[in-house]
Amino acid sequence: MSLNRLYIIDGHSQLFRAYYAIRRLSNSKGLPTNAIYGFVQMLNKLLREEEPEYIVVAFDAPGETFRTNIYTEYKANRAPSPPDMEVQIPWVKKILSAMGIPMVEIQGVEADDVIGTLAKLADKHNIETIIVSSDKDLFQLIGPRIKVLRQHHEDFRIYDADAVKSEIGVPPEKITDLFGLMGDSTDNIPGVPKIGPKSAAKLLAQFDSLEELYQNLDKVENPKWRELLRTHKDMAFLSKKLATIKTDVPLSEALFHNGFDLEQFRWRGKPRPELYDIYRELEFQTLLKEQAKTVDERKVDYSVVTTRDSLSALVSQLEKSEIFSIDTETTSNDPMEAEVVGISISYKPNSAYYIPVGHTRDLFSAGSIQLDKREVISALRPLLESDKPKKTFH
Repeated sequence: MSLNRLYIIDGHSQLFRAYYAIRRLSNSKGLPTNAIYGFVQMLNKLLREEEPEYIVVAFDAPGETFRTNIYTEYKANRAPSPPDMEVQIPWVKKILSAMGIPMVEIQGVEADDVIGTLAKLADKHNIETIIVSSDKDLFQLIGPRIKVLRQHHEDFRIYDADAVKSEIGVPPEKITDLFGLMGDSTDNIPGVPKIGPKSAAKLLAQFDSLEELYQNLDKVENPKWRELLRTHKDMAFLSKKLATIKTDVPLSEALFHNGFDLEQFRWRGKPRPELYDIYRELEFQTLLKEQAKTVDERKVDYSVVTTRDSLSALVSQLEKSEIFSIDTETTSNDPMEAEVVGISISYKPNSAYYIPVGHTRDLFSAGSIQLDKREVISALRPLLESDKPKKTFH
């Protein structure tokens, strides 16, 4: 387990990745579940392999941000989020809540800004931060105690300053200068026309920053670049501003009341019982099996009915209920040959009753102690023949 290491998950980035990685997945009610399933698989892999002691998920808050206020075309080229992805976001938040993983979103800024602020706060407290995201924008935050974890197919890859320089062509501290020059089509950040990634990286290899470049514009050898840079200076600096992640978002109201408190992000490692019920409703069979070991830890009441008194008490409870479910165990799937072996009944969550009526000593763990089948059917008949309570069947 990694001590004093905070993992910050970029919620929407990971959701989008999951949405496009897994398609055409839904439950029997028609609810799309592909993004939920992919996100949970990523999260479980992270928890299993990284064993984080502290973890939090940042989401984009709905509404405009300060970036759209200073540049109305910011992200204007993006299509709205697919409706079948939007309906999955509340389910992901339910799962995170059931797992005991805190979430944060703040109006007026993006998740990147929340992540940047948290990472810098942790850095000031000598806490290592791992940012889990597919967004290269976040590379600008990388430093000695801040790294980015990206998922590549089935594996995670960690990015430090050297990895960023190798892949992007500039170190983390020049990422915003890079976007200032080349722009970012994903977020509709304009940059300088006709200055691409390679050209921008070449310029930043010569000059330490966008500011230094413009202070020494006459030293740019390529006359076409020099003229483009001069003509589009304002757009270059606007683009850098749009690309720069805020690291001073006020978090006091949303998270902290008495200063930075790492403990509120502690991962307890024990999901709440409702996680099983959420997976069951979403029909995540594989995740249900993985979660099954926690079912025994839930507060449940499962009873075997073997006496007249317990049968009478059950019938009395069923009469007061609004609805109950009932199922039979039989000796065959052929209705002409089947004999009833037992009856299962439930009228409230995490509580169920089994009435054995045809078990042999070998099969029935309590020996031959069971009620007569005719007596049981006679007791249940009025309930089953009546309109109320409602009944559900397998």
